[in-house]
Formats: sequence, structure tokens, C-alpha cells
Amino acid sequence: MPSLPAIVLRDHLVLCEADRLRVLNPTARCLWEIHQETQDAARAVMWLVETYGLTVEQAERDIAAVLAPQPEPPAPSTPNSPPRPALPRTRRASFDGWTAHYHIYDRPFSLRCATVDLARAIEPLFAHLRVETAEGPWFEVAGHDDGFTGWRDQQGLFATSTLDGAVIGLFSAILQYACAERDSLAVLHAGAVSDGHTALVLAEAGGSGKSTLTAALLACGYRYLSDDVVPLERGGCVIPAPIPLNLKVGSVPVLAELYPELPHLPAWRSGDRQLRFLPPPKFARRRPECPYPVTALVFPRYQPQAELELQPLDPVAVLTRLVESNTWLDRPLNPAKIGELCAWIDTTPAYALRYGNLAAALEALATLWP
Repeated sequence: MPSLPAIVLRDHLVLCEADRLRVLNPTARCLWEIHQETQDAARAVMWLVETYGLTVEQAERDIAAVLAPQPEPPAPSTPNSPPRPALPRTRRASFDGWTAHYHIYDRPFSLRCATVDLARAIEPLFAHLRVETAEGPWFEVAGHDDGFTGWRDQQGLFATSTLDGAVIGLFSAILQYACAERDSLAVLHAGAVSDGHTALVLAEAGGSGKSTLTAALLACGYRYLSDDVVPLERGGCVIPAPIPLNLKVGSVPVLAELYPELPHLPAWRSGDRQLRFLPPPKFARRRPECPYPVTALVFPRYQPQAELELQPLDPVAVLTRLVESNTWLDRPLNPAKIGELCAWIDTTPAYALRYGNLAAALEALATLWP
């Protein structure tokens, strides 16, 4: 087995393969280190036999499980992204049309829609980010008899037969530009708010209730940083990516009292889900002055009728949850960045939150600010 970059995380070992992380528990770590030091599997087998009283056959199976190459992982995807769209089959044609310019934090871009009807559907998603001028890429959407095509400068992005596909395809492409094309440690699949000094990050897989919690925290007066994607910069601070909040159909009755406009927003279909894009409230849009250190990382899970639970998480559990929640990492993996990410995880307070009542969850989260 070739040597792999390895990072110590408490008493575990994190191995950086080309496209995946492997976390070895303390026993597996000892086996790995013995084998790497001696290149002798028999030595590791005897250590298992002597330490744990296993048979030679049992020890050989355990050694093989630790040293065996792992299967190829699926290709990484954008958090909450739709299936990869078809690309336009025709060359981009020049067209005039409605245009506007935007900034997502420090990422400028411009948008051109071939028709006013297209602009009416798409522009509300980004209206809160609009500026007078922007020197960045152009994203363009054109309608045809058989559907819609999207472009970034001269590069085809998507071809779709539905307006829903055009809106979701454009949103995903701009998200990719704003967050993925950075020299970040990682882009967390998370929401984030700030008290003006530090950030609270809510990370978890889709359907966990993190976007609902993010929207509710904004209604409590916190500043908006992002929903669905949170760039974590080198140094361990997060930067804003204030795209509209991405809310699924289950959030509507929960948040309708706080956001009366929410039930009336268009619902866009992405795969088997319907999404509503909620612009952040005006008072929450104040331009942040700098990246924010993270005061706490929370993994929420909404369960109807559940009693409130807020439990600390150890760093190994945090790393596992971040990977399972579709965090963006450089591909191939960058061992130096993974080492920095593990160091950040090791020093950042983290919790698992289970809740069935939104008000109780907000009270619990309020206790995490310094």
C-alpha cells in the first residue's frame, strides 16, 4: 500500500486519498502506522493478535480492510444542485436584451436575458445584490421554440425545455462562480448568520431544517451571511455569499408569519423538489466589513414533536458530518488544506441540535454567542 498524506485529528488519523478522506480509529491508526513504518503486514497482524487476542485469520482480515484500496467515490457535486444539465447544441448567438449587474460579496457578474419575461422570472433572485456596474463574467439566458439555453461568456452552461430548468440552471451556475472558484479551505453546505462580530454556521444535508433556522434567525435581527453555501477561508473565517434563501415547501407554513410574502413567491421545480427563493430582509443585508470567525458550528435536525437536544460533538464526528453533508473540497484533495481544515475543526465548538419547535431552537442557538 503506497504512503498517503496523513493528518492527526485527536486520536484518529485522517488519510488523504486523491478523491476521498478516510478516517482511521485509534486501532486502525496503530495498524496503519506499524505497516507504514515496517512495510510488513505480518508485524501488524502479530500486534493485533497480541494486543486483542484475535486469531491470525481475524487479524489478517482486519489488516486487509485497513490497507485495501477504497472504491472510487462518486463525482463531487454542487450542494443542492440539480442533475448535470445538457449543454447547448448550437453556438451562442449574439442578442440584445435586458441587462443588469451584481456583486456577491467580492464576486462581480452581469446578467443578460433575451426577453423581459425571462428577466421577470430571474431578476428577483438577485435584485438585492444589484449594483450600477460590474467587471466580471456575463451570464446569459435565451429562449427558443424548444426551451432555453444558458451561457457564461462564450461557454455553454445548460439547455433545458422548461423555465424551471433555466432558473435553477442559472442559479447553480452563479453559485458555482461565487463560491467554488475560490482558494477556500472548503465550501460548507450550510447557512450562516452574524451578530456583527462572529458567525454562527448551520451545516447539514438537505432537508435538515438549516435554511428554515437561518431565515428565522434573520427575523430575530441577525445579519445574513449565506444560505446553502458558506465559503470557509484559509485562516478559519467564513465570508458572506448572500444569495437568496433556498426554502423547500415544508418551510412555508413554518415561516409564513415571519415572511408573509413567502407563500406568494414562485415555486421552482428542481428534480423532485419545489424551491422558493426568498431574498433576505433589508435590515439583514448590511454589507459585511470582513470575514467572520466562527463562534459555533451547529448540525441541526428537525423532527416533528422532538424534544430539544443540543449536544457537543467531538472533532472526528464533525469531520464525518461535514463530508457527509456534501461539503465542497478541492479535487484532487489538497493535504495542506485538509490539515488546516482539521485544525479548524479541532478548535471550533460544534453541536448537534435536534428540535421539534422553532422557538425553542432559536433560544438554544442564542446561548452559543459569546
